Amino acid sequence: MGKRPLLALICMVAIALAASGSAFAQDATPSGTTAALTAYNFAAPYAPSPDLCTIAPMSTDDVANLLATPTPLFEPPLNANGTVALPGGVPADDAATAGVLAALTQLWACNNAGNPASMVAVFSPTGLQQMLGVTADSTWSLEAIRAKVAAALTPSEPRPADELASIDAIVSVLAQPDGSVGVLVLNSDPHVADGDQVLDYFAFTTTDGTTYQLSTLILDPFDLSSDYGFDKALFTKFGLKAGPGLPGPAFCPRPSS
Repeated sequence: MGKRPLLALICMVAIALAASGSAFAQDATPSGTTAALTAYNFAAPYAPSPDLCTIAPMSTDDVANLLATPTPLFEPPLNANGTVALPGGVPADDAATAGVLAALTQLWACNNAGNPASMVAVFSPTGLQQMLGVTADSTWSLEAIRAKVAAALTPSEPRPADELASIDAIVSVLAQPDGSVGVLVLNSDPHVADGDQVLDYFAFTTTDGTTYQLSTLILDPFDLSSDYGFDKALFTKFGLKAGPGLPGPAFCPRPSS
């Protein structure tokens, strides 16, 4: 019976942030750390500490009600090579760049804090529905959705300093034709896929010109290999395989009822 997996929310938290397969193996991130996130910085990784997670968490009821709204499955367009056809754009201005870097810092800090309710608060409502909601043919009841969400949003202990997920570089920050801001983020997480360093795509939107929310997440859009990152994490943890360029949460195990 066709349905969009609500367990995707659990998978997103369990597999951690935006980890996916890179086209080739890469060694550990560079030694040393940076004190703040800046665009186009490849010098050292930035691992936001748990105390930097300051965004207000979403409630279980708010998330459940949002995810219960039937939403079409997000499927990014592919080019002839089988990788995602990302939109082009022009370098974002200083205000937009600062806004998306602040949102990314919250996303990683709240992941490192073990605070999934604040992680999902970084998403726009539409972005959260597209990534984690149910489709029109789902048979999930609101009560079942709420139970899954409650379990997924249960906080855990903050990570110790030597286990923090990191943003290793901001490769590009582009203002795109549809008004969103697209960001390519090189990142790594010791809890995910043996710590492989991976490249993921994020798109952000804003309604006030200051606060940016995550509207689209595509895990390693340029990957054509099943041997690294998110593909490897799915294979190891669940015995599944994600296709190249597709958003990873949709490939977590489907509910059995």
